[in-house]
Amino acid sequence: MVNTETDAFVFFASTMIRCMNGNAFSACYLEIERQEGAIGFSTCYKTPQGAEGYYEIENRAEVCEVIRDLYAITQTQPPIHKDWNKALFTLYPDGKSDMEYIWDAEWQAEIDRYNAEAEAEKQKNRGK
Repeated sequence: MVNTETDAFVFFASTMIRCMNGNAFSACYLEIERQEGAIGFSTCYKTPQGAEGYYEIENRAEVCEVIRDLYAITQTQPPIHKDWNKALFTLYPDGKSDMEYIWDAEWQAEIDRYNAEAEAEKQKNRGK
């Protein structure tokens, strides 16, 4: 769907602006969580007065697809952003944006522990 990191940022920004329905904001956020085979995200914004609000993304499946594409792009195209499992895309009213790629080791350890426990249970149940 997207071919570059910039394409993904433009997609996120245009989607966020459309979903804000003309509401004023000082910053608008797309908070991303990704694991192999699973993507989640949440949205929020700050008003010019500093209050927080939330907005709905209408095209959730399309956003997930772009996040998948973005992950592949960041693993193979400069600048490389290896091993991120969370990201924060911030959009400002002047059209500028920022992307922060995050490696949350504690969260990853929790996911890995859960997956190992589920696999052990699956193996145990096969023997019954």
